[in-house]
Amino acid sequence: MTARRVPLPPAVHDERHLTVVSTCSASSRVAAVIALLFCALLAGFPLAVLLTADDSAATWVAVLVGVSLGLAGGAWVLREWRRPPPDTVVSDIGVLGEAAAGWSNDIRWKDLLRRPDRPADVWVSMSTRSEETLRWLHFFTKGPDGTPVERKLRLLVPGKLGCFGYGNGFALRRAVLLQLATRAHPPLRFDPMLFVDMGLHPRRWTRMPWPGRVLALMIGAPMVALFGGTFHVLEALPSVWWSIPILVAGMVAVVVGALWVFGKLYPAFGGSPYTFARPD
Repeated sequence: MTARRVPLPPAVHDERHLTVVSTCSASSRVAAVIALLFCALLAGFPLAVLLTADDSAATWVAVLVGVSLGLAGGAWVLREWRRPPPDTVVSDIGVLGEAAAGWSNDIRWKDLLRRPDRPADVWVSMSTRSEETLRWLHFFTKGPDGTPVERKLRLLVPGKLGCFGYGNGFALRRAVLLQLATRAHPPLRFDPMLFVDMGLHPRRWTRMPWPGRVLALMIGAPMVALFGGTFHVLEALPSVWWSIPILVAGMVAVVVGALWVFGKLYPAFGGSPYTFARPD
């Protein structure tokens, strides 16, 4: 498949020498406070019930369970909150820190590798690790013996209660993609839909949130209508089990139809992958 070659804007190309360090967002701190208040409510509510109810053994058991859960949860929240937020550093050498942990050690750009047998070298997909199901950025590097090794880079989700999200998450994701676009020889090929997931314009390298929102709306609204309509006519079906194939077929049709319409509305995010070159 022939790739679309796009020259990087000069100012963007020069940013590949910059280092971006993660920061914790204020909303994450607010979420931690809300969790702490919930634990306090969980611990205090059984005591209020005890004051208005009888003092039977069952009531005391409920009070002890509620207070224990509330106190234990509050202690866990405070412990996580006191920990420093996990750091991620994106530099012209590689990715260091929390985002690179788990599937791989710290990532070095000098080891980037193209896979000619695949349609794209960089893409986004869902992956599961233990209890987590997150979006991961996939690409290849050279292993110790020179063979290609698939790497999975967590999309910069801290995963700590005190810091649910990075305040400069977009800047971090943009920095990672810029390094992937400029450090490999020959240049890596990027799946066009990756830029929809990242909210990044592939030619200007600026924020681009609307295509992703449009796609989510095109899938979400028909899904709501599908589930609502199915449950509305549930009693008219010969059996409740008929609802399962109807829902499955409907969901497949919604996703396929939404992607087809999306491809017509935004042809830049379909077809051949992107490669990036130095400014003209």
